[in-house]
Amino acid sequence: MDYRETAHSCGVFALKFAECILEGKAVTFVTSTRAIHNMRVDIATTLLRESDTLQDLCHHCGSEDSDDPQWIGCDISGRWYHNGCVKSPALDEE
Repeated sequence: MDYRETAHSCGVFALKFAECILEGKAVTFVTSTRAIHNMRVDIATTLLRESDTLQDLCHHCGSEDSDDPQWIGCDISGRWYHNGCVKSPALDEE
């Protein structure tokens, strides 16, 4: 294997080593360009499938709960923030 072709794949290799060790398998696997691409797709798919949804969290502090009951949404990104986290001016209560 030519090191120059795989220098950017160390994260993929580290995760694959860990997977093999945790599953009690031999630490051997194919390192072709196609195989590394497939490993990247598998890693991304697993992360998306196994991750918790972040839609109910403040995208500034990462918390769902806050003493601040007011939330403010970004029209562009669709993300929500506690009003106090983004230091927005107090909202007028009607």
